[in-house]
Amino acid sequence: AISLNPINSQGEGKAQNPFENCKFELVKLGEVVVEIINGSTPLKNIREYWNSNDIHWLTTPDCKENVFIESTSQFVSKKALQDKKVKIVPKESVLLTCTATIGKCAINKIELTTNQQINALICDDSKIINRYLVYILRLSKQTIENSTTNPTV
Repeated sequence: AISLNPINSQGEGKAQNPFENCKFELVKLGEVVVEIINGSTPLKNIREYWNSNDIHWLTTPDCKENVFIESTSQFVSKKALQDKKVKIVPKESVLLTCTATIGKCAINKIELTTNQQINALICDDSKIINRYLVYILRLSKQTIENSTTNPTV
């Protein structure tokens, strides 16, 4: 189980464990996430990065209420990948919006890349089920939004 209950910035308050008496061990997110891939946007004025439909490129508007991402509305070229302007996100990653629209999350069923508003969490599947993490993050969306005064997480 993962607890996302914050203690306020003055150190006041007591983090409550909604999983008290749960048969599962309470762990920190960093204990189950082995890598975070930050998204990026290749320069739009370099046509070679945008002139083909080689690689799915996920943006926040593609993140609807579906748990699974199976397609995207935009694509980048292999050239963008070769020039290291984007990183491939492996299938079955947990995708989390972290700027502007905070807290939307899903699992990608296809290899893709993301823009800078989306982080991909690569989980240790021996420690957590990705769909469970998405469920917890969705339940905690308001808590995540409230825990930041910045436009980014």
